[in-house]
Amino acid sequence: MSEADFEPQYVTDAELIRRSGIPVHKARRLLREFDRLPCGFPPKDPLCGNRRHWPSVKEFFAKRNAIMVASTQRRTTNDKAA
Repeated sequence: MSEADFEPQYVTDAELIRRSGIPVHKARRLLREFDRLPCGFPPKDPLCGNRRHWPSVKEFFAKRNAIMVASTQRRTTNDKAA
């Protein structure tokens, strides 16, 4: 693996936003909400320069997306049965 292929394990919020593709103004508001609520979003780690663990952030969004997809599928199935 070359240095160009290296992906840091801990990222700043700015890097997290860039990687996520979420518009900056929405992402900043979302991060504030995630920090305020006990939703399981990875906190900033003071030992790592107040950065978030990127693999955990990706896992959080993957699980959240899976829940949203499952919920949508249940609603679609229930709508068809009605």
